Amino acid sequence: MSDDTKLRHLQITLQHDILQYMNFSSEHLLVTTFLKNSKVFFSKATGRKLNRHYILKEFDSGYGVADIVLGSFTPYLSSRTLRNPIDSNWAVTLVDILADGPFTITDFANKYGVSRQTARKKINQFVAAGFLKIKNQHYSKFNDYKIAVDTSIAIEAKLKNWKQALNQARRYKRFANYSYVLLDNHFSSPAKKNLHLFQQHNIGLISMEGNTPTIHHTPKQMETRGNHYFYKLNEIVYDYFRENYGYS
Repeated sequence: MSDDTKLRHLQITLQHDILQYMNFSSEHLLVTTFLKNSKVFFSKATGRKLNRHYILKEFDSGYGVADIVLGSFTPYLSSRTLRNPIDSNWAVTLVDILADGPFTITDFANKYGVSRQTARKKINQFVAAGFLKIKNQHYSKFNDYKIAVDTSIAIEAKLKNWKQALNQARRYKRFANYSYVLLDNHFSSPAKKNLHLFQQHNIGLISMEGNTPTIHHTPKQMETRGNHYFYKLNEIVYDYFRENYGYS
């Protein structure tokens, strides 16, 4: 081995050792480093391997913005099940109208408090995606709305403000099966001393030291389907599949 090669190996080793013990300079760096180990984390958190998966950053649920939402897809998704996307904010409305009988544009506008122009625009989007059919100016179900999300984990990352992170992570239980707080291990001691609060609110706790995530509390799995926040996530996850796996 040449002297230059030995020097390069030494530099890599020193960089790795330094990273293992330094704290993170920003939340962005904390999140980026965690995502490099997201598959390993998912397996530890759920006991399942993560193959085809989604990673959403800064997911705006309408009730808080999660730094990370990651998880797996339902098995039915494939290139044969692709459809046009719809507005994720209207996914729950689609589910609602598919459960009703035939309706007109006026019925839709009156029920959801929108103009006829908006009603027509949204209905046309649902038709183009294959969910509705029209006969004699009345719309009715053509296909069911299917679930794309199999498992979802929401994560709120903070360098050290664990109380704020815990409060925000509690909101994510509205759409995620598991909700976690992610902290820089250098500042995680106060949170670990108050682990009972995470247990009480069914919120997980992770700390990062270098490249290594450590799970201090694993929450129980929650059922979240059936609300606006979940269906918004579901539609965005479907779009993620369509763009990243749909044509492979």
